Amino acid sequence: MRTETSLCDLLVDYPHKKEELLTSESYKIELFNYKEIDELCRCLGVTKFTFFIGCFSFILSKLTFQSDITVGTIVSGRYRFREELKSVIGMLSNLILIRNNVIDDISFCNYITSVGKNNKLALQNSDVMYETILDISGNKSPLFDVCINYEESYNDMLKLNNISCFVEEIMTTHCIFDLVLMVSAREKSFEITINYYPDTIKF
Repeated sequence: MRTETSLCDLLVDYPHKKEELLTSESYKIELFNYKEIDELCRCLGVTKFTFFIGCFSFILSKLTFQSDITVGTIVSGRYRFREELKSVIGMLSNLILIRNNVIDDISFCNYITSVGKNNKLALQNSDVMYETILDISGNKSPLFDVCINYEESYNDMLKLNNISCFVEEIMTTHCIFDLVLMVSAREKSFEITINYYPDTIKF
C-alpha cells in the first residue's frame, strides 16, 4: 500500500450517495466443481481463498475497466499472536486490504500464483488494525468498497449420535460496502452469496 488505493468504479443501475445507508439483499448460487478447483489450487500451491480472491478481483477488473483492484476481507486477529492469545475466548478479527494488479498479458495460473503472494504479504501485516491504517493515512473515507469473505462450512461436523446440527447464517439487512461476496466451502460444493444494494444493482 505504498501508493494510494482507488475504489472500484462499479457500473451500477442507479447511482447513490456513499453516505446513504440502504437496505441490502442477497443472491445465492452453488458451485459443484469443488474437486476441480481443489485440484487446481493444490497444483498451484495456493489456497482456495486465494483462488476466489483472484477470480473476484479479475471480475471486478473487467466490470470497472480498472487494473488496480483493492478488496477487503476479514481475517483472524490471532495470526501474529497465536501463543499469546491461545487462551483467550472470543472473536478476534481484523479487516485487511488485498491489492492486486490485473494485467492482460499473463496466464491465469501465473495470475493466481501472484495473488497468492499478495495474500501472504497482506497476512503478514494483519496484526495492524484497519482503523490504525486509516488514522495514519489521514483518510476518513474507506480504503475499499467491495469485500470478500471465505469460510469453511461446519455443516458436516456438528453431529452427536443421532442429533445433527447446522450453522444458519443470519444475513444483515444493511451492507456497509457496495458489494460483498461470501464463499462458504462445503463438502462437495461452494455456496456463493452476493450481498448488494437492490436500489443500485439489479440481478
